[in-house]
Amino acid sequence: MKKYIQCSILIAICIKISITLSFFSSVYTNFIWKKYFVGADTDTYTTIFYTYPVLVGLLATFYNPKNYGLLPAKTLEYWKICLLWTLIIIVPILTYLKTGPTTPFHGMTWQVFILAPIGEELIFRGAFFTWINQVLKDIFTDNEKIIMIWTIIFSAVSFGAWHISNITVEPNFTLFQVAYTTMIGFVLGYLRYKTKSIYTGIFIHIIINFLATVS
Repeated sequence: MKKYIQCSILIAICIKISITLSFFSSVYTNFIWKKYFVGADTDTYTTIFYTYPVLVGLLATFYNPKNYGLLPAKTLEYWKICLLWTLIIIVPILTYLKTGPTTPFHGMTWQVFILAPIGEELIFRGAFFTWINQVLKDIFTDNEKIIMIWTIIFSAVSFGAWHISNITVEPNFTLFQVAYTTMIGFVLGYLRYKTKSIYTGIFIHIIINFLATVS
């Protein structure tokens, strides 16, 4: 029972940190905008906004890149798995995007499908995944399988929570986005575990975000 109480506290902390970091992105963007780029076009504002997760991710993983998944994926086998899961995920997402309302990301370009995936993978499959795994090793010292399952679950839920701040842009879409990013987080977390790398996750993430910008 004590272990699961500790896990409950850990996931609550992860969600809190994730939501706080997400909402702080607007503070960061507005500060940089007002200080250095007042009068610039909206594309500049968007670029500033999406550099935030990249900076956070780099700061979080800089001192020990090997442990944070910054090495190349292990084998071609996992790239095949990556492509398979991409196809599995794309079908329901495309169905919604084509039949539902236009996404708030429609028309955006490289900021959404390049900067955002890199930054978010650095944060959630890089830093969060590693930190959560290390804490869980202290809780479940003798069960590697349980440790990895909970690591994937916690990092996925944290990734979903990161998108809650989008509720100020489009509430109805945000509820769907939180749900599907959590689902995607399970896949990306599994690939992170199997490949010991975040690069397969970045690849999938870029494809999904690209689809969102053209839908």
